[in-house]
Amino acid sequence: MNHDRAEDVKNLYREMMLHRMIKQGHNTPTLLTRELFRHCEELTKPSRQFMEANPNTPHPENYKTFPGKMDHSTAVIYIVPPHTKAGDLEESSS
Repeated sequence: MNHDRAEDVKNLYREMMLHRMIKQGHNTPTLLTRELFRHCEELTKPSRQFMEANPNTPHPENYKTFPGKMDHSTAVIYIVPPHTKAGDLEESSS
């Protein structure tokens, strides 16, 4: 699979996972952030356990058994204010 196609598949997976989390009730910025990090902790648990038990051994390349990368668990949540009409902005600034 070429790099662009792999990125498309990963992005689609991320979108589907976020949609599922929101539908399950993690529908506020705080709840979604907590669920994302809970997911990351659970996903990387086998890798973390391996690294703790084998501190001088490189991370195994078997990502099916040891999924995730601990240094790639980042989440940014934006709270977008409600949409206002352009006229409303002009009125409130005068």
